[in-house]
Amino acid sequence: MKKFAQVAVLAALMTGGVAVQAKETPASAAVKSLVGVSAPEMAATVVKVVQATPNANRPAVVAAMVRKVAKTNPAVTRSVVSAISKADPSMAAVAAASASSVIPGSVGDFVVAACGAAPEKAAEIVALCSKVTVASQAALAETVAKVNPALNAVTLTRDAGAVRVTVTGSASQATGGFVFYTPPIGGLNIGFQMDGTEISGDPTKVTSEDAHDTDRDPNYAKAGS
Repeated sequence: MKKFAQVAVLAALMTGGVAVQAKETPASAAVKSLVGVSAPEMAATVVKVVQATPNANRPAVVAAMVRKVAKTNPAVTRSVVSAISKADPSMAAVAAASASSVIPGSVGDFVVAACGAAPEKAAEIVALCSKVTVASQAALAETVAKVNPALNAVTLTRDAGAVRVTVTGSASQATGGFVFYTPPIGGLNIGFQMDGTEISGDPTKVTSEDAHDTDRDPNYAKAGS
């Protein structure tokens, strides 16, 4: 039986969902810790917070912090992605995809940075970043291979195609949307709704409650899923 690598992804990262928070969460607290941090200190500060965060909360914290940095200090985003990936390779895909979801035009840079710091997670990084941007797995694999000849583009593309993406979190953290994963051969499922219901057929794009998604690049929805 073919084994699938598992990559945990926050629903908010994949859907740009609307957060519903009754109290401060580890992610929101982590974002607050970035206030007043200078650009040269940003990567070290983010890594320090991530390392102090329990493993169960790390995906949420990494996604929130990287997205905040990408929105407010884009020039240092690549170094932040690289630093997180080196400090905790299991968070490399989440870091790169979070950055790519905010600055999709730089997805190649983020993928290269994450793969350079955590080459053992290259397939996960390529797979996840291809979900949140218009870039194909093959194109991202080629980009990585050009910078790191030790990673073969064909093999990386194949491995990325075998990566299965699942969801963590709950509807209390984000609402609406789909999270996609590579379906098994012969399967019809293309993903899951937020309540865990399997989805088959053509996906639909996601918007916020007022029908305007302010947290997503305007070109993203045009790409489909």
